[in-house]
Amino acid sequence: FALTADAALMTLGGSLKRKERLSAMLGDLLSNLYIASACLKRYIEEGERQDDLPLMRWALDDSLYRFQHALRGLLRNMPFRPLAWLLRLVVFPTGLPFHKPTDSLDHQVARTLLSPSEARDRLTQGIYITEDQQQRAGQLEQALFAVNAAAPHEKTLRRAKRAGQLKSRDIRNLIAEAVSLGILNESEKVTLEEADRLRRQVIQVNTFSHLGSLTSESSKAASKISKLNKRGAA
Repeated sequence: FALTADAALMTLGGSLKRKERLSAMLGDLLSNLYIASACLKRYIEEGERQDDLPLMRWALDDSLYRFQHALRGLLRNMPFRPLAWLLRLVVFPTGLPFHKPTDSLDHQVARTLLSPSEARDRLTQGIYITEDQQQRAGQLEQALFAVNAAAPHEKTLRRAKRAGQLKSRDIRNLIAEAVSLGILNESEKVTLEEADRLRRQVIQVNTFSHLGSLTSESSKAASKISKLNKRGAA
């Protein structure tokens, strides 16, 4: 970064301020280096916990890949081409070394974020999280805990379904059938029903009943315009 920034200043001087796209790329380089170093510093200062390792690796892989992308763009757009080619040989002697986070790492991070854990609590420290069920954030948080609590019982239902013990398709009927056959007990039934209720609650979209009259009026207006157009054409 330092070598490329010095080369840009040496060749462009004060005009670098006016070449906003190039200066923005330099800003991207610096910001991604800062993010990567901040993530690494936090990981070390918090004791290099094993459950934080996927989060730290993902942040570093993503930041360094973005850094590389910005640096490549800067070199491709530097006006003094001989210097740009020379810099490319120096900074990328064997090609592009950094890659986006792998799918496997994505999955590890997703499991951490979607499961209540100390790693998730540390990551969300300082973020507003509420348990108020009247707020969307509170509903999402409650649904997360409920769905995780119900996960083992859902696996039981899936196994019974694959074995041909259960015939229902709807989750509510499936739960009732499983209880009647002794596959689930009452406590597990309550856990599953609560998870299903909260899951349905958070995926619902807003409805606006007062828009019905407006939609009807719009349809009438469109019909009148269509009739007038037909008369004009006749």
